[in-house]
Amino acid sequence: MKKIIAIMPIFLLLLFSCNKENPPSGVYIGDFFGTYSINGNIYEASLIGVQLEITETDENHILIGADSLDKDGKKVTGILSIQFHKDDLITINGKWKKEKGTYIIEGDFTSNYLFMNAHPPATLPVSGKFKIESTFN
Repeated sequence: MKKIIAIMPIFLLLLFSCNKENPPSGVYIGDFFGTYSINGNIYEASLIGVQLEITETDENHILIGADSLDKDGKKVTGILSIQFHKDDLITINGKWKKEKGTYIIEGDFTSNYLFMNAHPPATLPVSGKFKIESTFN
């Protein structure tokens, strides 16, 4: 019992001193790789090297430009108002982590792809994986 009482303050100190880190403000680069289907055929669509700036983070949100993404622990969800193809927005569902000094948000995305070669042009759903990485360490 005395050992438990002696260890308890150390445990509490460690518990409350843990750094509840958030992805910091700064410039990030995003890559989006997806697929869409036409008449049963699968095609690739990508958006590579998109510059994004995280301007603010807190316990519940990540602000990228004017877009406020929801953050619950490591989970990040929301809509980015960057254009995947033409005027469509990107909906993301992912997680953030810090890996070897680099902050990363990655997961799944959905958007729409405007297929101009169809007659008439068609808007098709596109989905895939994304990765947004900090450009600083």
